[in-house]
Amino acid sequence: MRAARKRGIQSRLLKEADIAVLFLGYQTGAFKEMIAERPEMDGLDLHQFTDWVRGLGQQGELWVTLGKSAEFKERDRVPIAWWWVYVRMEHLIEPHVVWMPWASPRQKIEGTLRFALDQKVDREIGIFAKKEDQSFWIRLAQYGILSPVGTWPAYFPNGDTAKIWRVV
Repeated sequence: MRAARKRGIQSRLLKEADIAVLFLGYQTGAFKEMIAERPEMDGLDLHQFTDWVRGLGQQGELWVTLGKSAEFKERDRVPIAWWWVYVRMEHLIEPHVVWMPWASPRQKIEGTLRFALDQKVDREIGIFAKKEDQSFWIRLAQYGILSPVGTWPAYFPNGDTAKIWRVV
């Protein structure tokens, strides 16, 4: 985790200025999985995208993970991930992440670790993972911050079962 701090990985609540960078991610395909589940999200302009993000902010918390990117040399750090955090109970959250196309595989691991460690200070974190993402979560479990909890049949809109992980 020290290496992630050294490389400047941070997580924080979304700021209004972040939305333009997230919109660039939207335009380059970062939200394609969400669009597949919600076709009405396809083809939004910046104003519509901003309204959609603000609407989600009323249903949960919006966070970003910041990191360095060669695509944005003029900036110190840019959003590399966007987190929508559903608060299930006062101290139990269910985060959903969208990675920007410019996030490297290393940044995805370090960014998830940073977000999880920041959040677990005063919350329990439940991760509901898709089958195709299991190798990523297994890799994070090797760092000792996750443990498997069980499964939830038909959790996803397409009827797929979720594997549930808990941040320890």
